[in-house]
Amino acid sequence: MAEDFPDLHHKMSKKISQLTRVIFYLNTKNDENDHNAKHIVRCYEQEMDNIVHQANELIKKYKEAAERSGAVEEIEKNFERFKDKIESERTQSIMEFNNYKKKTEEVQKAAQAEAERKIAAYKQEVDSMRTKLEAFQKAIDKLIANAEQQKQSHEKELGDYVKQQNQKYIESV
Repeated sequence: MAEDFPDLHHKMSKKISQLTRVIFYLNTKNDENDHNAKHIVRCYEQEMDNIVHQANELIKKYKEAAERSGAVEEIEKNFERFKDKIESERTQSIMEFNNYKKKTEEVQKAAQAEAERKIAAYKQEVDSMRTKLEAFQKAIDKLIANAEQQKQSHEKELGDYVKQQNQKYIESV
């Protein structure tokens, strides 16, 4: 029974180490996901800025051409078509970004749920081991008390035996 105690302590240490690694892994994954999301936001914003800049350049170019050619109506139609095209691309980019964001959040929630499930299982296992350890401790305390009791009983018997032998020796002398 005394041999099981170090083994139990070793198992509990291993479980605590596993929990620490799981928590570290989840924190690292969360940081990576945050970094990726921020990077994607920056890329989309930069792309949108580029599109707006290009649109402004085209508008300026069309405006100059319209002033030279006098075909204002044709340019306005082209401008409206281009404006609609830019708006639809912008809307599509926003939808793609929102879908990516939603998928990232789902993956993060799934990873968090899995980690919480594992932590709960490890906690339950640690509690079970703690209960076993307490039972072992009580058994050891009981054995120690029993050994003390037997020691006192043997000391009393030995003392009685010594008295008897001394009594016999005194009577025989």
